[in-house]
Amino acid sequence: MALTAPEPGDAKSVIAVAMARAAARMGKKTIIIDCDPAHRTAAALGADGSAGLLEVLSGAVTLNDALVKDPRGQAFLLTLKARPTNAATMFASPQMARLIDILRDACDFVILDCGPTLSGPDASLIARHADATLLVSRRDKLQARSLVHATQALQNASAAPVGLVLAS
Repeated sequence: MALTAPEPGDAKSVIAVAMARAAARMGKKTIIIDCDPAHRTAAALGADGSAGLLEVLSGAVTLNDALVKDPRGQAFLLTLKARPTNAATMFASPQMARLIDILRDACDFVILDCGPTLSGPDASLIARHADATLLVSRRDKLQARSLVHATQALQNASAAPVGLVLAS
């Protein structure tokens, strides 16, 4: 499942962490991949590793060495320690697709915490790997044009089906 928001500040990473912790409490093998260069997932989870997604995709470290356990639960986190010079290329790469396939086979629940949809193509490229995409918006921005533009950007990129989550 991919989570994104039209703009920063819509609590999508907090929702991603809550979903991961709930799934882990139900006995589901759960991993969050922090694909947001703002590193909000690591902050919301209270955990951060020495290596992350870029290092795994480049082969510099193994996936097991890059995973960080949730200090308050059984979920795992793969951070985005270093943003590549061309993130869109990384997120659209065969290595990223292979990593998602490996995690899909090994885990019950994979959460892709994407950056804001309107900040560039990254969220749309990542959401293509998911089975579903949740667009998180604050209730007071429900009528904002940014929500419409974000939905259109995801649909135009053939991202996974979109659902909406309202945050306070």
